[in-house]
Amino acid sequence: MTFDEAIGVLGVAKMYLLPELEKEAKIQIETLAEEAKLDDLLAGWERAQETDSTKMRSFFAKRVAKKKPKEELRKLSKEKLMELYSDTVGSD
Repeated sequence: MTFDEAIGVLGVAKMYLLPELEKEAKIQIETLAEEAKLDDLLAGWERAQETDSTKMRSFFAKRVAKKKPKEELRKLSKEKLMELYSDTVGSD
């Protein structure tokens, strides 16, 4: 499973209340996160927002911060940028 696929599976698993599938998706995401592109990490963060997954929001936000993005963050609205920052400093 690719990183992008795992993000999609995470959303489906949350939507249909499939905890085992959600767990597998999280394991895959955590395994591949260090090598993931910034755009994929931001997509994961947005998917975690959509599915109200606080822990995964924080996970993705912290990975985004490690990449030290500049240009990519300019594309976000001020509201999204503040949410991302909040998730970065929030607890796991």
